[in-house]
Amino acid sequence: MKVAVYCRVSTEDQAESKTIENQVEFAKKYCQLHQMEIYKFYLDEGVSGSKPLPERPAGRRMLSDAERKCFQAVYVYRLDRLARTTLDILNTHDKLSKLGIGLKSMTENFDTSTPSGKFFMTTLGGIAEIERSTIAERMRLGKTRAIKEGRWPGGPPPYGYQVVNKRLVINSGEAEVVRLIFRLYTEENMDTVSVADYLTAAGYASPAVTRNKKNAANVWYGSKIWGILTNFTYTGEFVYGKNKSPEEQQKLYCPAIITRQQWEKARRKLKQNQFNARRNAKHNYLLRGLIRCGTCGRNYCGDGSRSKGRYHYYRCTGTSSFRGKLVKKCSSKYVRADILEKIVWEDILKFLNTRRNLLIELQQKLAAETGCASQSCEFDLIEGALRAKKEERLRILALFRKGVIGEDEVERQLSDINREMQLLQHRQRKLRLQRDTKSALQKQNLNLLNMAALLQEKILTADAAAKRELISVLVDSIVVDTIREGGKECPRVTINYCFAE
Repeated sequence: MKVAVYCRVSTEDQAESKTIENQVEFAKKYCQLHQMEIYKFYLDEGVSGSKPLPERPAGRRMLSDAERKCFQAVYVYRLDRLARTTLDILNTHDKLSKLGIGLKSMTENFDTSTPSGKFFMTTLGGIAEIERSTIAERMRLGKTRAIKEGRWPGGPPPYGYQVVNKRLVINSGEAEVVRLIFRLYTEENMDTVSVADYLTAAGYASPAVTRNKKNAANVWYGSKIWGILTNFTYTGEFVYGKNKSPEEQQKLYCPAIITRQQWEKARRKLKQNQFNARRNAKHNYLLRGLIRCGTCGRNYCGDGSRSKGRYHYYRCTGTSSFRGKLVKKCSSKYVRADILEKIVWEDILKFLNTRRNLLIELQQKLAAETGCASQSCEFDLIEGALRAKKEERLRILALFRKGVIGEDEVERQLSDINREMQLLQHRQRKLRLQRDTKSALQKQNLNLLNMAALLQEKILTADAAAKRELISVLVDSIVVDTIREGGKECPRVTINYCFAE
């Protein structure tokens, strides 16, 4: 008789040194003793028993082979290896029995073809479910107690941290990469994919490599960058139980890698970029991500659909994003983009004229957020990465001359190397420009009034990109209220600056 053997261990079993090989070895001896031919082993390693069988990789393959009648019976080491809930066990037994396939346990004696055997199987399934619930409750209480005591609750720590004496501490090397990611995304206007490509080209060790994963490639992905940018733990606060109510959540405080303001800035940009990618690809809105509605508190977004391209508008997202009667539709009015941007820009010019010491504040802010030392290290790393890319290109050409690789392969390899070198050289030029600009200002030794005049001259000739960059540095938020004046509803604009008096 051909039989299938299903084996499973969970991550908790692995932590207790219970391996799937023990079940496989026992099954081989058991089937040899009872003169049964093993059709195939179906192994689910590191899979929770609470997950239904069709949602597990090996379990799904086993059910598919069962429908093709590849075997006559399914054997498990113990019934709780099949599932940890009574309902899943009964559902699996029902599917197999309809196909004429038996379900057997190698260590538990029951016959599902008899009523007493079915009852015994149901009893074992209930015991397994109680055991699983007890283990889950014990683990939850253990994690809650650990967090209350300031200890890491278990599992791999976020990239940028390491666990020392059961507490979360900063990993200095990874933390520098985290700060670089936030700086590139929020200050250099790079998207998540561009940041990932740059880190890969520059040779920064990826999380897969630093966590010693087997055969891991040193490659960054946009999804990982997104995960880092949205991880609130980097502000110094880890929240356990995010899907629960605020009263049930537990907070673990740890050393912060970035400021709360940096995280909020990245969050706003991620949210705005997601919206822009869907709706505003044809127009660059100068104040995107900065405007908040004074009526309902939601964000404003760009909308050019009202006037067929002649004008563009800002509108509150609450004017359309409502769910029936559960959320009231916002009554705020649309605001013409060109008028609002003109109001904000003129206010910024007045703000700069009244703040003669603003340059000093800007320099202090820039030094606090970026840091000359980190930029110098990054510049040296780029230099080394460019040298390595040049050497790699020479090695590929040598292999081509020797006939080891073909023309198509060498063309593809050189194309990838050239693309990565262009990313590195672009970043290198920006760092060099920042360094040279700072050096020039130091050499000129301009007094405060002369520097203010120089800044004013730059502002008057600034293009849209330069204006956007300056606004993102100076302005924290813009609040638009809809008020009634002279019988008409009109907007009232309030600008909140990052540098308060």
